Amino acid sequence: MQISAAVIKEQGGAFCIEDCELDSPRANEVLVEVEAAGVCHTDIAARDQYMPVPLPAVLGHEGVGRILQLGEGVSEFAVGDRVLMSFGSCGQCKNCLRAAPGYCDQGLVYQVLGSRTDGSSPISQHGNAITGHFFAQSSFAISGTWQPHRWQLTHKPTRQRHHRPLLCSIVIRQSRHRRHPKHGATRQRFRPNFNGTTGLWCADRDGIGTA
Repeated sequence: MQISAAVIKEQGGAFCIEDCELDSPRANEVLVEVEAAGVCHTDIAARDQYMPVPLPAVLGHEGVGRILQLGEGVSEFAVGDRVLMSFGSCGQCKNCLRAAPGYCDQGLVYQVLGSRTDGSSPISQHGNAITGHFFAQSSFAISGTWQPHRWQLTHKPTRQRHHRPLLCSIVIRQSRHRRHPKHGATRQRFRPNFNGTTGLWCADRDGIGTA
C-alpha cells in the first residue's frame, strides 16, 4: 500500500514527507494507522547518526494508533483496537522469557538496525527497501506494520498525544528486572522528566527508597 512517511536521507538531514510503499503485515504483525507519534532524543540521535541506523530511514518509536489489519497468528487483538507501540523484542530469548524484554537478544536488530530479525524492512521507496522497522514500528508514517511482543491495548479516552511519553519511559521500568535492588535500598534519580518519574514510580511500588 502507498503511505506518506517522514524520511531521513542523510546525517543531520530534514524529516521530509515522502511517498513510500508499505508491505502487508506478516505472521505475528499488524497493520496500524498511526494517530500520533512523539519525537524523542533517540530519534534525533538516530538522525544525527550517534546511533548508526542505516539511512534512508523512517524513524519514530512512540506511536499510538488503531489496528487496520491482522497478520496470521494474531489472536489477542482485533481490527479497530487502539494500541500503544513500544520497542521491539523477540519474545523468545532468555531475557524476554524472564520478563526483561529491554535486554532482548535481538534488541540491536530492532532498535539500531531498524529491521526485522531476518534483515528485511516493510517500507520501501521506488522498489528499494529503506529502514522501516525502527524499534519495530517506524511510526513517523501514516501507517506501519508492527510486531506483537510490545503491544499495549488502551480503551482510555485520553488524547493520543498524552499517551506518547509512556511508550519510551516504560523502557526504564525494564531495568528493575535485571538490576533488581533489595527492599529498603535507596535509588537516586535526577531527571525531572517522564523517565525519571517512571523510575520513581517503580521504586515506590517495589519498596525502594528514593533520594
